[in-house]
Amino acid sequence: MGEDRVKILKMLQDGQISADEAEKLLAALNSEEKTPVKTSSSRKFLRILIESSDGDNVNVNIPLSLAEVAMNFIPEDVHMELEENDINLEMIIRAIEEDAEGEIVNINSSDGDIVRIVID
Repeated sequence: MGEDRVKILKMLQDGQISADEAEKLLAALNSEEKTPVKTSSSRKFLRILIESSDGDNVNVNIPLSLAEVAMNFIPEDVHMELEENDINLEMIIRAIEEDAEGEIVNINSSDGDIVRIVID
């Protein structure tokens, strides 16, 4: 079984997502697998990289085909924090769908926090 499928099932088992949410993610994986992919390097990813001044680091790598579905799992407080920093994830997804690439968000806060959103 694919690594992504195992992660989704583990999230379901741990109660992090509902059965409906797991079904949507698995369906997205199935549609991705049916789409011919010449090489793994041709797949695009949405990468969110956060380095806090407190030493906490977050690296999220989402296959572009799952990015829109994955947005449903981002907690509301995180959405609010992103909006407070003028980061609109829906607009980012739209830009990705229109073949945007590279670093699209780069924030270096005065207290040393770094947030980068990259498409590659």
